[in-house]
Amino acid sequence: MLLRYLRAELPRVFVRLAIALIAYDLLLRVPWPAGPAPLIAQAAAGLLTASVLIICGKFLYDTLFFDRYWRQIDSR
Repeated sequence: MLLRYLRAELPRVFVRLAIALIAYDLLLRVPWPAGPAPLIAQAAAGLLTASVLIICGKFLYDTLFFDRYWRQIDSR
């Protein structure tokens, strides 16, 4: 059951990470004015870091605590 969950969820994780990286790249490619450009770059890096932590953290939590996760879903 865990392998079936991993096969279903792992491609979604890769797609979510790819979308986060594409959004980060697009934000950095825009020619911002010199004043706010460093702040925008820092904000983009922070948002990328937060999104990667959230995506990977949720995936790891769902796989490491797999039995508890599915017991909780089944009891609803």
